[in-house]
Amino acid sequence: MKLSIWVTKTCNMACSYCYEEGLIREDTGVCEIDYIEKTIEFINTMCYKIASKKIFIKFFGGEPLIKFPFIKKFVEIANEKIDDKITPFYSITTNGTLMTDDMLIWLKKIMWNVH
Repeated sequence: MKLSIWVTKTCNMACSYCYEEGLIREDTGVCEIDYIEKTIEFINTMCYKIASKKIFIKFFGGEPLIKFPFIKKFVEIANEKIDDKITPFYSITTNGTLMTDDMLIWLKKIMWNVH
């Protein structure tokens, strides 16, 4: 099963070629713990219904690294609460301009793929 999570509509760039050119350039809200838990409940339910043993979760946006603490929290809670019979694989689509050394270390450890 595949699931894409639009982390934020905010982007730190204004690339002329971007297909998301209408994105808001400022923060418009926060994803809460309740959202994370409901999403994980959805994952568990759907994976059970379709007999999937894998879930591919992609974080994207705007620029998802703007909400890096949310991504870390999501992965932490997901790894704890996703059914033991389901293996999560994480990926992120980023422009990379906000990447710090600490982020890179964490992403290399957790992410299956970084685009």
